[in-house]
Amino acid sequence: MLIKHIILWTMVLFAMGAPQITSAGPLRIAAVSTLGLKETFEYYSPLRDYVGRKLGTPVDLVLRESIKEIEGLLDQNGDILAIVCPGTYVRNSKTYGLEILAAPQIKGQPFYQSYIIVRNDSAFKNLEDLRSKRFGFTVQNSNAGELALSYSIARTFRKKPEKFFGSILYTKNYEEAMYLLARKDVDGVSVDSITHAYSRKLKKTDSTDTRIIYTSPCYGSPPFIVKKGMDATLKENIKKILLAMHNDPEGKAILEEMGFEKLIVPKKSNYNSVREVEAWASKNRI
Repeated sequence: MLIKHIILWTMVLFAMGAPQITSAGPLRIAAVSTLGLKETFEYYSPLRDYVGRKLGTPVDLVLRESIKEIEGLLDQNGDILAIVCPGTYVRNSKTYGLEILAAPQIKGQPFYQSYIIVRNDSAFKNLEDLRSKRFGFTVQNSNAGELALSYSIARTFRKKPEKFFGSILYTKNYEEAMYLLARKDVDGVSVDSITHAYSRKLKKTDSTDTRIIYTSPCYGSPPFIVKKGMDATLKENIKKILLAMHNDPEGKAILEEMGFEKLIVPKKSNYNSVREVEAWASKNRI
C-alpha cells in the first residue's frame, strides 16, 4: 500500500512540476490559387521549401480558391505567413493586427497593376468599349481582379460595374478567366500584372491571342503578412530570410522565377491608393 501511495504522489508531483509544451504546429504559407491550383502550387513550392530549409523546420503550403477562405485562415490559431492581395491586408489589418514582413519589388518598383485583357481578334480598344458587354472579374474581392477596376469605373463613368457591364462573371483564377475569354463566354477579363506576366512566361497565354486594353494606376505589391502574436524570434527569422533571398543564388533564382527582383520592407504609403479603393468598396458594399 505504501509503495502504491509513493508511486501515486510521485506521478502527481511530476505532473504538477513538469514543463507544459504546447506546439502550434508547423509554419503555414498561405495564398489564393490565382493561377489555377496546379500552377499556383508549383509557383509557391520552391519558396516554401527554401523558407523551411532556412528555418530548419517543416513548412506547409496552404492554397485556397477565395480571399474569404484566406481570411478564414487568419481567424485560426497557429503560425501563418500569408501572401495576400493588398486589399486583404488593408481590410483585415486592424482585426488581426497584421504586420507586413516583406513585399515584392518588380522592375525597380514595389507596385503592381490591374489589366483588362481581351481577345486579339476583338474590336475593343479601351475600357469604354466594354460598356454593356460581358465581363469577367478574377478572384472576387481581390484588389487587381475586381475592386480597383470597379473603383475606376465608378470614378470615370459614375456607374457601378453591374450597371456599366452588360453582365458579370466571377472567375476563381487566371486559368479559368483565360478559358472563358477564349470560349467567347466573356468579352474581357481583369487580371493582376504579376499573374499575367508569370503566365506569359509559362506560355500559358499566347501573346497573339490576347492583348491588354487597360492598365490601372499602380498599387502596393502583394504583401507577405503575419498576425499579431507570432513568436517574435520566429517572425524576425522569417523576415530576415525573405529580405536576404536576393543575396543568395538559390533564393535569387526562386524570386526571379516568381517575377520578383527582391523582397523589401514597403512604405505604408504604398498602400494609400488601396485604402481609397477599400473605403469606396465598403461604402458601396462591393
